[in-house]
Amino acid sequence: MEQIEPRSKKVRGLAKATLEMIEQGQLICEQCAPISVRGIAYKLLPLGFFDSMKQVGKVSRVMVKARQRGFISWGDIFDETRELEREAS
Repeated sequence: MEQIEPRSKKVRGLAKATLEMIEQGQLICEQCAPISVRGIAYKLLPLGFFDSMKQVGKVSRVMVKARQRGFISWGDIFDETRELEREAS
């Protein structure tokens, strides 16, 4: 997994605040994986990334970007609210 350092490395198309959230998300996943997006949000809240847990959607969108770009493994974050689309045969 590629580590990013937002202050020293520019990543095309991502704002500084987004990169900082991704960096913290990486650290949280290293310590707590597998973890839910809500779990990450609870850990980011006291760090001042947002004002209330009503902004969990923002965390979700940023974590999807982080996983799409390979900064965080897809297996590190789970979604316990999703149901199985079809039973395995």
